[in-house]
Amino acid sequence: MISTYTKAPNIRIREVPESEGALIYTPETPNIVFVNDPTLLILEFIDGLSVDQAKDEYLKYMDENGWSEIEQVFDQAVELLVRNNVLVLRSR
Repeated sequence: MISTYTKAPNIRIREVPESEGALIYTPETPNIVFVNDPTLLILEFIDGLSVDQAKDEYLKYMDENGWSEIEQVFDQAVELLVRNNVLVLRSR
């Protein structure tokens, strides 16, 4: 059985370019969380993938674009998104 992450139902994302991030509202568990641009990118990469698949894609993308310490950024971002009910781990 493979576990994948999906975006929580009905989330609303509002980008805030002047803050280099976005506000995400989770109506199922009322909460607003601010995420930076790398975390927002991870949210897009991880939707529907396993953590390993998403991490591979993200690291490849970031490496091609010259980012450093990207693995630590990925792990911290996923933990933040799960803790704030933006991502849900599902088994399929």
